[in-house]
Amino acid sequence: MVDMSLVAPDSLMNLSSSLSSLILYSCDLQGKLPSSMRKFKYLQYLNLGENSFSGPIPYDFEQLTELVSLDLSENDNPRLEPISFDKLVQNLTQLRELDLSMVDMSLVAPDSLMNLSSSLSSLILNSCGLQGKLPSSMRKFKHLQYFNLGENNLTVKKHVEDKAVQKHSHLVRKVDASLSVRGGELGKGPRIREEDAVTIYASIDVVSSIIQKNQLENHPWQSNQA
Repeated sequence: MVDMSLVAPDSLMNLSSSLSSLILYSCDLQGKLPSSMRKFKYLQYLNLGENSFSGPIPYDFEQLTELVSLDLSENDNPRLEPISFDKLVQNLTQLRELDLSMVDMSLVAPDSLMNLSSSLSSLILNSCGLQGKLPSSMRKFKHLQYFNLGENNLTVKKHVEDKAVQKHSHLVRKVDASLSVRGGELGKGPRIREEDAVTIYASIDVVSSIIQKNQLENHPWQSNQA
């Protein structure tokens, strides 16, 4: 949290190309994201969250193939085009943690999320302008522990039922399900037992949805809503 408001983002390119970790979280950096990130080919951890970066996310980010953790969250609505997202998920196969909260992904199809690395343990895409149908099968993300797709305009297909989610629900430690659910029938979905999920944020805006009472019994969010 060093004040770097007077530092030009492009000057970051003068840093050593041998860096494996670059954490500049909440440093008040502003302007466009650096367009020559390819030089940091050894980077494994990159956190530029909570700054004031804007504009399109450069193609160079797709060349950081060693990245394990990428955080571009809570900036000034930087934009991720579909082709850039596709390249990111195609090349960043080592990713374990991805946080793109408040990155404009309004043109990215929700189904393309299925192309993300199956090794992800954390996926946070809060307030990204995502819209359309949420992929009905998330079984490939069997290592997922933190999952947030809140504050988007996603719909859930009717009668969505994915047994794989239930099978791996013991791995999920934190779920933010604050989705704008339209026309779904959540009662048909898999049960997540209290002993399986440590914390479930269920601030779900349910419209035309049926939630069976026995689905809610002994769920950890009940006490929070009382």
